[in-house]
Amino acid sequence: MEARRTACACALGLMGAGAWAAWQANGARAAANPQVSSGPVGIVRGQTTRFSLTNVGDERGLAVDGARFYDAAGTVVAECEGARLQMGQMFSCDFDGGRLDVAGRIEVTAVIAFHGHEPDVAASVQVFDNDDAATRAGWGPNHDEILVRDSAEEEAR
Repeated sequence: MEARRTACACALGLMGAGAWAAWQANGARAAANPQVSSGPVGIVRGQTTRFSLTNVGDERGLAVDGARFYDAAGTVVAECEGARLQMGQMFSCDFDGGRLDVAGRIEVTAVIAFHGHEPDVAASVQVFDNDDAATRAGWGPNHDEILVRDSAEEEAR
């Protein structure tokens, strides 16, 4: 009788360990719900900042819960509704600096929440002028800042 109880306990222990290993390999991955952030971005009146997320690795598609832009005080200054992204599709959320009555420069941070895994997405930020859509700066997946140009005159040189 004691041997039977010990065998049952061992079998239950092994089943539990197997379930734990399977959850670690599959279930934990499926439950991921990360957020990506732009980090602080400074813009002035007449400029827009766009934060984008592209599905570059999840062939099943991933769900974006939405995005928010926060000012330096943590106040939500813009929101975008979520979407479902198939492989190669992009989600973008814009903050128009002209919408707020601020003098000078404003710092904002964008956050996008999604259901998936960080290696499956690529995030980017652009700052562009509202009047002619000239891009002022952009950051790609490696987070290196790339200054595109400061003025139209500089491009003509």
